[in-house]
Amino acid sequence: MIGERLIDRAQQVMAGRTGVRAGFGAVQASDQVVPMGGLIAALFDGREPLVDPAARHRLPYLPEQRYWLLEELESLLEEAALASPVLVCIDDMHWADAGSLAALRTLPPRLAHLPVMWLVSFREGQARAELRAAIESLEEIGAQTLPLGPLDGDAVGQVAGDLLGAEPDPGLLELAGRAHGSPFLLVELLRGLQEDALVRTDCGHATLVEARLPARITESMRDRLSRLPEPARQAALVASVLGRRFSFGHLSAMLNELPSALLAPVDELLRADLLTEDDGLLAYRHDLIREAVRDTLPPTALRALQRQAVDALLAAGSPPVEVAAQLAASAEPGDRAAVRTLHEAARALGSSDPGRRRTWPGARSSSPGPKTRCGARWRPRPRCCCTPPGASRRASPSPTTPWARRSRRSRRRRSGSALRG
Repeated sequence: MIGERLIDRAQQVMAGRTGVRAGFGAVQASDQVVPMGGLIAALFDGREPLVDPAARHRLPYLPEQRYWLLEELESLLEEAALASPVLVCIDDMHWADAGSLAALRTLPPRLAHLPVMWLVSFREGQARAELRAAIESLEEIGAQTLPLGPLDGDAVGQVAGDLLGAEPDPGLLELAGRAHGSPFLLVELLRGLQEDALVRTDCGHATLVEARLPARITESMRDRLSRLPEPARQAALVASVLGRRFSFGHLSAMLNELPSALLAPVDELLRADLLTEDDGLLAYRHDLIREAVRDTLPPTALRALQRQAVDALLAAGSPPVEVAAQLAASAEPGDRAAVRTLHEAARALGSSDPGRRRTWPGARSSSPGPKTRCGARWRPRPRCCCTPPGASRRASPSPTTPWARRSRRSRRRRSGSALRG
């Protein structure tokens, strides 16, 4: 894990330069059995634990013993801080259990007179009210909050090179850029590419074999969705087929719910950092997130939802051109409504791009002929190669032109056939 390697290196540097010993722990969303798991890991794990490892087995872990557990951890930290300054790092605090939140509220104030530093990270959008209250109480006694923005392009390349152990190629960097600088998504993407053998490393260079989302991203998103309330999870799945940006009304029509019934689910998705508001519309925060959510759907359900989304968007007034690609991917054989809509999209596209419209008939035509005939067909008649500039539009082509002679012969043959009929 990148964070663990950085902390391990920081421990060595800090211990050598300042004498500060550091411990690192992370709250696991899938493991809430052990109370205060992130704090326990920060104190007892690592190459050089902050406190005596033998004391770990004597800790009272039962929920009704939380008070005594906090007392024991406070005593251990006090003993460690008297020997040397310590730094306690806890990652992913937004997944913290009730015991971890209680420790965050009580231990830093109690140990404020000792050289004990705390470094806690969490996702702002996923922070619960209890965590926000704990952070606010720490800010009142001098704690500082540092918002972290997305990684820039150079940082993304450095993380990719560190994790893969090789210099990433442009294709790999382009795929990594779809994480939009999110460290969590970036690391999950790179690890998944390695697990699915989608990256080849040779002579210090990492090359992307296939540009697709690895299974790790999909499984991680499936686990993330499973922790949401059921209405919010359904809204997230349906929203993934509505395109990059969609309105509240589009989502309401897809779910066949009143807009008022979607206030809580949409708010849940906004606080979970899955959705964001963009110029009056809703959108997934990153394309990578939307694709991962969409990939959790079974293929048959995905096709049905895509077809339903097309109908909802068309009913809301979206032009056929905007839904053509999604309709082509979801239409079933015999879907006449889909055929009509695709024809309308083709006509609209042709009328908006006359150059492309002129190209299509020529591309379908397989009959060879003189270049003058093609020029006469598609150029304006007053200026075509067969009509002199001063001649009338209804004037016949010059008889010296080979195409004109063939045209006269064909007309005579048609006239003769009509008379014989």
